[in-house]
Amino acid sequence: MKYYFLTTLLSLIIFAACKPYNSTEKNKELLQGKWRLKEISYSSPGMEKPKELSDVVYLSFVGDTIIEEVNGQLQRKDLFEVKNYNLIWVEKGSSFAFQIMLLNDSVLSLKSKNTWLLEKEKAA
Repeated sequence: MKYYFLTTLLSLIIFAACKPYNSTEKNKELLQGKWRLKEISYSSPGMEKPKELSDVVYLSFVGDTIIEEVNGQLQRKDLFEVKNYNLIWVEKGSSFAFQIMLLNDSVLSLKSKNTWLLEKEKAA
């Protein structure tokens, strides 16, 4: 009985001391940096899938800001949020969401109507 009580008490202390995994915080941390769009897969039938992207598209995540560049030209600078494995792009009064399909330190896959595959730029 004494060992049961000690085991239960120890388990409760360990459980209370452990910080729960915060996927939102971790995903936001992994997003930080500059990502190059490598591929777009279209889900609608009849939309042609490009063999290669003719434009060089970058998305940069800095704090709560998302910056889109196309061919070296700033296209827009907006805010973003991460909630429950969704990237929510907040654009001047409206927002749209992407489901985060894959995110690690080198690859990002986002899905909305289409699937975007991005590769993280290496720090110089």
